[in-house]
Amino acid sequence: MLISHQFSAGMTIHQFTLLNDQEKIKTVLQSILLAERTERDVYFKLYYLQGFYVELWCDVHQQVVYGMRPFATDRSLEPYLKRVSLTEITGLLKAS
Repeated sequence: MLISHQFSAGMTIHQFTLLNDQEKIKTVLQSILLAERTERDVYFKLYYLQGFYVELWCDVHQQVVYGMRPFATDRSLEPYLKRVSLTEITGLLKAS
């Protein structure tokens, strides 16, 4: 499932890592949700901020965020590539 959100343009991954946890979550939730997946009791959400990605880790049962991982390498996208259409992602990115 792909969902589009408005995001903060111009923030670097370094600037993102300097934010406190509450600011990070707020920033991520205003960005582009690219994909979602579930493994065991963890619900993963992949977001795109201009120039990098953030993966949120949520508890499946409590629906709370308990971790996140910002990254800029395509290699970390591998778990999602089987689940999403690149055409849909390209459309989302162009629309933003």
